[in-house]
Amino acid sequence: MLTDLQKVILPTGIPPGGICLRDAGRMHRRLTGEFGNCAHFHVMSRVAGGAMLFGDEEKEAFRLLMWRMAKFSGVEVLTYCVMGNHFHLLIRIPRREAFLGRFVCDTPGGAGERRLLEHLRLLYSKAYLSRLESDIKDLRREGREAEVQRVLDRYKDRFCDLSLFVKELKERFSRWFNKKHGRRGTLWMDRFRRVIVEGGECLRTVAA
Repeated sequence: MLTDLQKVILPTGIPPGGICLRDAGRMHRRLTGEFGNCAHFHVMSRVAGGAMLFGDEEKEAFRLLMWRMAKFSGVEVLTYCVMGNHFHLLIRIPRREAFLGRFVCDTPGGAGERRLLEHLRLLYSKAYLSRLESDIKDLRREGREAEVQRVLDRYKDRFCDLSLFVKELKERFSRWFNKKHGRRGTLWMDRFRRVIVEGGECLRTVAA
């Protein structure tokens, strides 16, 4: 039987109704590594009402999910602190172009695309990826290559993006926490707070 900590890092399965291949139409301010030397952020978020909800198990679950999401998203967690009612993360956002370089492919279904689908295994189940690959093949048989690229870009748009990384980390943890404790409603007080941190001594001070 799966433990609660194992359940928190399970890959995402196929959602009800199947995989939506349309663009999500999501708009937000992208916080990426394109700030010159300022690619480090101090991120903070607190639970609603400030209640001390997180014990050792909840903190460990958050930590496991954080590392999984960071590896998927391409962000680097330099250091972190998970407290009873809030967390702090010190995050480095790499150059997005460099991270995406491994997924560049000149031919449909080439090496870059295969690396992307393999990378998605960090977060998605075998059933989900099998369905995704089947849908992509169907689109190509119909000569809809432009739509295939839009589908793949939908996943790549989530890489090296601070806002999406923290948003999804909090949402996934909230679903696990609420299910474990039989609760409903908002877990977090607000979106999240972030401060750009310069490198060198400033970065070392914040880390300390």
